[in-house]
Amino acid sequence: MAKLEALPSEIYVEILSHLRARELKSTTLALSRALPRAPVPVRLMFNDVVLSTTREVALFSDKIRKTPSTLLPRSWIHYLQICPWTCSPDVQVILLEELPDLTALRLNIGSTFTPEHLQDILRIPRPDLSMLSLRFRPYVDKVTHLPFLKGLYFDSVLTLLSLWPSSRLHHLSLVQDPEELGVHPMLSARFAQPIVFFSLQNISSLACSPLGATVTHLRLRIPRRRVAAALYPSRDAFPSLQLLDISTTELSESEIGPLMTRFVLTLKHLILDDCFLSNCFEIAKQCAQAGVQRAKEADRELTSSEKENWPKDQPKSKGHVIPPPVRLQSLSFTLAEPTDHSVCRDEFERGWAAGVSQDRAVRERLTMSIRRGRQALVFEDTGCLVRVPNLDDVPDTVDVAPMLCLIGSGFLADFHRGCGHHLECCSWRDTP
Repeated sequence: MAKLEALPSEIYVEILSHLRARELKSTTLALSRALPRAPVPVRLMFNDVVLSTTREVALFSDKIRKTPSTLLPRSWIHYLQICPWTCSPDVQVILLEELPDLTALRLNIGSTFTPEHLQDILRIPRPDLSMLSLRFRPYVDKVTHLPFLKGLYFDSVLTLLSLWPSSRLHHLSLVQDPEELGVHPMLSARFAQPIVFFSLQNISSLACSPLGATVTHLRLRIPRRRVAAALYPSRDAFPSLQLLDISTTELSESEIGPLMTRFVLTLKHLILDDCFLSNCFEIAKQCAQAGVQRAKEADRELTSSEKENWPKDQPKSKGHVIPPPVRLQSLSFTLAEPTDHSVCRDEFERGWAAGVSQDRAVRERLTMSIRRGRQALVFEDTGCLVRVPNLDDVPDTVDVAPMLCLIGSGFLADFHRGCGHHLECCSWRDTP
């Protein structure tokens, strides 16, 4: 025992680092009690805090308020998840005021939570926050029109986030749970439950904000609302976006093309579960053609700009924008009607091949024109166009179709490693 107590603290840190997050707290506590004189790093118990009950929230908040920061430095706490839906929002506001240095925060927003409470939490920017997950369940068991009469919508939350300066926030999740049928038997079927966001214009403001520029993983689930177009009001919207989940929203196959076109330079994973999609061929074809459409848009903008700004005494620049390669690695969606997955995958492969074929035809036509003297313009990762001296520097199209996942949201073990669902669970620490 004496030898164990003589070990340096770094050894204990290394040993405990091999544990899973859910085992770390209990193991560290047991070790500190078994070896009271050993330099067991008790701070590890506070790195990840998950509060599962209302009582746990109240006790932890009370401990934080009453314990001096010299004994319990607030910087020890990196990750905080508050699970109960009925926990007092005032207690949560007070607790979060004590924890300005969080790097990850997950909150469940129930019917007792008002926009003012969330404003109090988010009014002051949190520069160290890298992950924010807000899950809304505003539904009530008794008839009340107060949310509608008072205008109790959470649009102001989007406004506050859009005012945050550029930060480390890369993972942002805003989810409204779909209303479950039959859960509120005392309410009339004609009763309209409260909604979370009234106007989608604030989503557009967030997309073009300094914070929006840092977001790489975005989950925005607002049931039966058309949010796709609000995500890209301009070319500056979410310029770093790599994963996008707009499951449960109102979306048609025809909207997937413009969505992919806007984010073709960065988007690697797209999740569209419960959007009532069915045409696998058309979905794949639109995704494969996103680079061609983006190049056409840039060509039109370039031609228009030259007409307006080019000096009259100089010959106009002659250049072609080469379609950027589609970077999509996985596409996940559920089917509106029960369909054999193998049939859907075959249709998806055919659609992707058809899109790639048209992409290659456009590239060949542009290549011939460039060899006759026109300049080749390609997209940089930032979205800017640059001239390349020869065609060897032009990135080629992607022949292989992205991974297709049709199983919907579920257990992590069911997901294909590398698909959007799997990455999403890891990003936001989702649990079944």
